[in-house]
Amino acid sequence: ADHDVAMSFEATKYHALKCNAEGRMAPLFLYHYMMSGLKNCFSQNEVEKLVLDIQEHIIEEYSDGKKAVYKYILLPQLAQTVARLKYNDCARPLVEYFLDEKFPLLNPDIHESLLKTAWRPPFAREDWTPALPYHKLLSELVACGHRPKPEVVTRVLHTYYPYRDLDATTEILSSIQQLHHYEDHPYNYSV
Repeated sequence: ADHDVAMSFEATKYHALKCNAEGRMAPLFLYHYMMSGLKNCFSQNEVEKLVLDIQEHIIEEYSDGKKAVYKYILLPQLAQTVARLKYNDCARPLVEYFLDEKFPLLNPDIHESLLKTAWRPPFAREDWTPALPYHKLLSELVACGHRPKPEVVTRVLHTYYPYRDLDATTEILSSIQQLHHYEDHPYNYSV
């Protein structure tokens, strides 16, 4: 359903404050509903401003104690929503934040979904760099024992062509090598 995401955000903040005063947490569906409204934004500037405001609210509201689990759930979901809308420039600070803060990987499917947004424009210049740190997302995903689909890993590898970023390329190849060691993974050809 079409709705005004800014108004939805204000209503969510109000409800979160009210719930906080009562000693409980706001329902997650309010945040999901708000995020679904991002597709109705008219410009990238509008999305960027809203995403920054939402990120600040989530960090401020859900950083201490048991409430932090909301931050661990909501910020990756916000990044996923924004990346699906093809606003990777808006998603990048979110992804870098949750990678730098070493969020626990509660939903590996979100990381894999972010990896699916990896692509290299057909006529990209040689100094072109990917919009998101796909190599770090892949590395974290594999390190946690998740086994992304082979086509997702291949897509990430191809995104970094012509492999000028040696650190990123090494990290991707190390992840692929680690995947080779999983007995039931399609990359393990020795089974």
